[in-house]
Amino acid sequence: MKKQLLILIALFISIIGYSQTFTYNNLTYSISSTTPNTVTVIGYNIAAGTDVNIPASVTPSSSSRGVSSTTYDVTSIGYQAFYNMGITSVTIPTSVTSIGTDAFRNNSLTTVILPEGLTVIKNSCFFNNQLTNTITIPNSVLEIESQAFRLNSIDNVVFGNNITTIGFSAFSSNNISSVNIPQSVTLIDARAFDVNQLTNITIPSNVATIGFKAFSGNPLTCVVSEALTPATVTTGTDDSFGDRSNINLSIPSSTASAYAAATWTDFDTVAEGLTGTFIIDNITYQINPTPNNEVTVTDYDTAGGTDVTIPATVNSGCTTFSVTSIGNAAFNNKQLTSVFIPNSVTEIKNAAFYQNQLTNINIPNSVTSIGTQAFRSNLLINITVSSNLTNLNSFVFADNQITGVTFSGNSITTIGSSAFEDNQLQSFNIPSSVTSIGDEAFKNNLLTSITIPGNITIISDSAFYNNQLTTVNILNGVTTIESAAFSQNQITSVTFPDSITTIGSNAFSFNQLTSVNIPNSVTTIEQVAFFTNQLTSVIIPENVTSIGFWAFDANPLTDVTSLAATPPTIATIGINNTNDTFSASNRGNIHLHIPAGTMDAYVNDPGALWIGFNPVTEDALLSTNNFNLDNEVSIYNTKEELRVISRGSAILENYTLYSISGAKIKEGLESSIAIDAISKGIYIIELNFDKGRLVKKFIK
Repeated sequence: MKKQLLILIALFISIIGYSQTFTYNNLTYSISSTTPNTVTVIGYNIAAGTDVNIPASVTPSSSSRGVSSTTYDVTSIGYQAFYNMGITSVTIPTSVTSIGTDAFRNNSLTTVILPEGLTVIKNSCFFNNQLTNTITIPNSVLEIESQAFRLNSIDNVVFGNNITTIGFSAFSSNNISSVNIPQSVTLIDARAFDVNQLTNITIPSNVATIGFKAFSGNPLTCVVSEALTPATVTTGTDDSFGDRSNINLSIPSSTASAYAAATWTDFDTVAEGLTGTFIIDNITYQINPTPNNEVTVTDYDTAGGTDVTIPATVNSGCTTFSVTSIGNAAFNNKQLTSVFIPNSVTEIKNAAFYQNQLTNINIPNSVTSIGTQAFRSNLLINITVSSNLTNLNSFVFADNQITGVTFSGNSITTIGSSAFEDNQLQSFNIPSSVTSIGDEAFKNNLLTSITIPGNITIISDSAFYNNQLTTVNILNGVTTIESAAFSQNQITSVTFPDSITTIGSNAFSFNQLTSVNIPNSVTTIEQVAFFTNQLTSVIIPENVTSIGFWAFDANPLTDVTSLAATPPTIATIGINNTNDTFSASNRGNIHLHIPAGTMDAYVNDPGALWIGFNPVTEDALLSTNNFNLDNEVSIYNTKEELRVISRGSAILENYTLYSISGAKIKEGLESSIAIDAISKGIYIIELNFDKGRLVKKFIK
């Protein structure tokens, strides 16, 4: 009995010790522990004002009776510590881990910063204040108890990632319009968000229970539930969501039966998974099978009119989708006169706007792909091409009235077949990034001149067929000109690079060429290549091995020079083809020049093809190499100059340079004769020395 009495006395003394209180700077504290030294705020002298600053630690003054002058950490705010005091602001230190029931109830607080380290927000803690804007709940908080923030003006709540319970009426009667409930939450208790301004809410997958009227009194239109196993909800007059008839419900795929069995019923619509189509403002959208909430425009009802604005985002049910694609034939033949494409779109598919009446289009820089015939058969006049687009696919802008094309960047590498066919382009600057031009890409336009960049190796079939070209400049790098590439134009001048090896069939037929300089790199000139022009003379370079039928037919040829020691294969009437390379009816009026010692190979040998020309001259002067005159004078022939060097006593007095037709080109006294400004062809150089006169043909 004596031992039990001593234990009771010790316990009583311990309770008395820990119940000691003291007041410092108008705040009253109760000692919570002496190991460690902690205190709880339990009261406040309102006479000190409505702005309260709670310290992280406090040291009682020596006048505090029965309390040692030890420093205590302030770790909690006790029950009703500031209840109904009219305070307008409070600073809570990071040392506080607990705020008691009714601690700040019935005050005028407009903002509060809750410290990290707080684990529980107790019942009615901030009930009936004037809190506004956003409340941030620290990651350390595990539970918000009943009515903790009820009757305020909060419009947004940001939860930490560890909260598990949102208690009864915790946020009821506020102005909350947006809230993101974290995956850690398992219980949303009754009336938790009752009477707010929520229009949509997402219930995370771990929520097991949603109490009665948890979201009632809100203008809800969208509820998204992520759980495969539906949370328990209340129906009837105390329905967890209030009036369900105006709410669209979105649930995971293959869960409709489970939700119906769990009384998730009577919603306006139920969308099971993000699949299917929907229509907004006459535009039909297909939900893409991606996790990014994206849609493709697939159709349009012309009841929406001829002017269309495609939005960047659309809402269906509870989900906002980005419009990223315009599908195949989505607006095909819809009589559109204008369309706005948002910068959310990355893809415009085949025939998307085919057969409309669009006069202008701005393709945003977000677009990286445009399908075939996407804008074919409209009334487009000017277009701006996205800087991120690399390919213009076949027929993409064919059959319009395009006069101008603006490229936002330098990313285009491919201009596809018939991409700009049947338009009104008068000029076009091919970007230096382009490496491929497809068949008929610019067929039937009004181009007057064109420069082909060196990145392009092949000029495809009919690429510039039937324009109004007068000049063509082909840069070094192009190797092949395919069939009819420049046919049916008005070309009077064409510049070939030394990289060309093949001139295709009909490549320059039906033009106005009066002269042409074919480079030594050419090995093949195909049939009808220069058919129907105004050529009076032509030089066939030494590397050419074959020339197709009619290649130079229908020209007023009087002079043909072939530099090849081995005669190129040609078409000759009566021998290997009735379609003569040069003109069966006119060969007798053409003077053929061939290298010395090649008469038999060209004319006399059995099966020789270069017959019927009149006259035929073996010309010892035909050479592309440097040559010597009488072992005393050397002339070195480069692309830039003729250099005359005398190894003996002969002194150059003057020179005269003539064209092959005899027209004087230039004259002078210098021994280094600049020829970089003259075009390619055969020329005659007359050199006058003190010992006599020398004349030589050379090839530029």
